[in-house]
Amino acid sequence: MGFFDAFFKEHQRTKSEEIYDKALQIFNSPELQNQALSGKLADKVTHGEDCDIIPGSYGRFGHDRTNPIPVNGPSGEFVYLSRLRLRRTGSMVFFHKAGSVDGIDVFELTNVSGKFVDRLYVDMYHPRCSRRYPEGYTLEKEAVFPRDRPSFGLFRNDGFFFNRRRGDHDGK
Repeated sequence: MGFFDAFFKEHQRTKSEEIYDKALQIFNSPELQNQALSGKLADKVTHGEDCDIIPGSYGRFGHDRTNPIPVNGPSGEFVYLSRLRLRRTGSMVFFHKAGSVDGIDVFELTNVSGKFVDRLYVDMYHPRCSRRYPEGYTLEKEAVFPRDRPSFGLFRNDGFFFNRRRGDHDGK
């Protein structure tokens, strides 16, 4: 092998890179997400209203149960909420499903500090995610996954937390 061979050698993709790329492709494709659904759920999602706002809805978009955010199935809920950013700071939100009311899913959201708390209503029976976003938020155009470990901190399996930016830890 010559000196220049190392520079021009075709990069062999690792299995992890292939999995990452496939997940990112699915995350950004409502069609692939819908293909993964099965049975009655798949039928309800693919035959739902293709819309950004549900016709006949009223109230504050996403904030009121009477005007939920249309998305495509459970994966669409995750995708849409993962793309939300707080308008004031641009930071991402953390969320969990708090329940369901009359077929509308309720999610609680917070920021990294936990000082911001909100509740959004989502209707998962639509073929794609809405391109609109609730008041107080913005929406990333597409999902992006970090390829490397997060730079803000690491948790080890012994519970020890180390913040790489500040160089401190939680004292455990």
